[in-house]
Amino acid sequence: MKSISRRHCCHALLAIAGLLVTMFPTTESASQVVSGAEEMPVVKLTIDYDDGVTKQFTKLEWKEGLTVLGALQQAAKHPRGIKPAIQGSGEFTLVIAIDELKNEGNGKNWMYKVNGKFADRSCGIHKLAAGDEVTWVFTDMKP
Repeated sequence: MKSISRRHCCHALLAIAGLLVTMFPTTESASQVVSGAEEMPVVKLTIDYDDGVTKQFTKLEWKEGLTVLGALQQAAKHPRGIKPAIQGSGEFTLVIAIDELKNEGNGKNWMYKVNGKFADRSCGIHKLAAGDEVTWVFTDMKP
């Protein structure tokens, strides 16, 4: 029987160690291996028709600079999306209808909230953070 040299043993042990490292990653990278990839940052969007019906989009992709209008436009591109009607641009952007439900002027109108608070600026300039939740509600805003 031929004897194995120390050098060959060391090379074999190093190869096995390298294989074990790739098979059993550290805790941080193990969670990425299990899930398949890092989760992308998202925002959530809810459309509340104020008649007991809502539509929810729970995984709209967030990117730096995403506005409330941008999230609404992403929802419109979804296969089971919505149909917003918009007038103006930038700070003068106004959502005048969603899915054929039109603003009434002195009655109910489309208003939005971010994280439960009604907005204080146009949806065209209101930037979102990752994890924000936007709700568009058809409301008369009366107390």
